Amino acid sequence: MRDRTCANCLCSVRKTLRADVLTGSFLMVPAGLAVVPAPFLLRSRSTSPRGTHEQGWQLRYWYPSTGVVRLPSRRIDVQVLRLLLDAIRRTIRIGIQYQSMSRTEPKRRVISPHAIVFDGIRWHVRGYCHERNEFRDFVFARITDVASDSSGLLGVSGDGDQAWNSFVEVILAVAPHLSEGQKRAVEVDYGMDRGLLTLRVREALLLYFYQQLPLFEPVGRARYNQIILQNRESLLPHFEKLGIDL
Repeated sequence: MRDRTCANCLCSVRKTLRADVLTGSFLMVPAGLAVVPAPFLLRSRSTSPRGTHEQGWQLRYWYPSTGVVRLPSRRIDVQVLRLLLDAIRRTIRIGIQYQSMSRTEPKRRVISPHAIVFDGIRWHVRGYCHERNEFRDFVFARITDVASDSSGLLGVSGDGDQAWNSFVEVILAVAPHLSEGQKRAVEVDYGMDRGLLTLRVREALLLYFYQQLPLFEPVGRARYNQIILQNRESLLPHFEKLGIDL
């Protein structure tokens, strides 16, 4: 029994070490091993403001002092999330109480959710709105209640969500007014190749892309931009669908 226990412990240690080495969160990373920095940095966000150690199986984990800009958090009700995920999995309709910006009180809507969306700040659920007869996004925090639709009908599949299933190429470029040194700094910062970066974006998410990147400042402030939209003309029809005037 003792040998079996020790063997299990050693197996756990090896698995832990292997997982942490691969994710880059274990301090002693073998030379030449390719690791992904993002998981380590994401875990650092959850540590205390001072450097901290985690002890486990006599392996010591270390994180540096980490500062995080605290933005207002959006409330997500666990029960709401659970029921919506279940509706997505089963492709069923579901009734929600939704507080929109245009009404003083929440209103019941029946939706067929098929995906969740993170816009960089807030979480949304995307689905077919049976009132508007179109696919729309609903902010999780504004859903005050959820109940299965009593009709028992199957929901509308996300296969018909053309904007969700369509992708467009967005090409970013270094702003031409920058100096050579500034251009080089921006290229390194964004991981550009010869001053360009191509991103594949769902058409349905272009609005959030538009909101998060400083690409569309008024003309008077354009000189402050570090990057520009290289293929602006080819994207105009897609932005017009979303009601965005470039």
